[in-house]
Amino acid sequence: MLVFSRHQTQRAVPIMKINKYIILLLCALFLAVKTQAESVDDIPKTQEEMVNNIGVFGGIGTDDNIQQIMEGKIHFKSGMVGVSAQKDLVNITPSTQFNVEGQLIQHFKAQTCQEITMALLIKASNVFNAEKVPLNFTIGDGLSLLVGSVPKLESHQAKPRRLLNYFFLEAATPLPRKDTEIFFRWHHRCHMFGLMAPNGTGSNFFLLGVRFKLEP
Repeated sequence: MLVFSRHQTQRAVPIMKINKYIILLLCALFLAVKTQAESVDDIPKTQEEMVNNIGVFGGIGTDDNIQQIMEGKIHFKSGMVGVSAQKDLVNITPSTQFNVEGQLIQHFKAQTCQEITMALLIKASNVFNAEKVPLNFTIGDGLSLLVGSVPKLESHQAKPRRLLNYFFLEAATPLPRKDTEIFFRWHHRCHMFGLMAPNGTGSNFFLLGVRFKLEP
């Protein structure tokens, strides 16, 4: 039988409540966007008309913070490989889309747990109007959950937290095949200004991957 002290229980409750509020907020935002997309005539409404894509990626990571990385004081301690899937929700402009993405990730080296992410994102296509090497930029935010073995990469400053905020920035460019693009992504797990975990909890990964558009 597991026994929890009164002190331990009182400490756990606030974090659990905050996590529930954040999950409910993201779910409400997703439902609102989905409802808006279904109400617009020029937005695809069937599975065959939706633009979907999948990606494969890998990279290396660290528990060093942004300031240390910018100063060049970075120590790579872990790695990851994974797959992703995206679905278009709303075309904000002809070159800007509002999408949703999910990822399944396997960590290795410093930790061997698995990671599941779900994020809403905004993608801007060919931001410089370049003909030869168009660049697409994406920013996204959501939730990241570590499952399986105990996560160790983020444990040097505080107790490891399985559920954290997930933020990313991405730059991508199409390959000669129009339905394929290569991308570079900054994958950031963070405490969300101390709301989801103590300050200093988090990690940064730098990923390289390939994404394929699935034709209906």
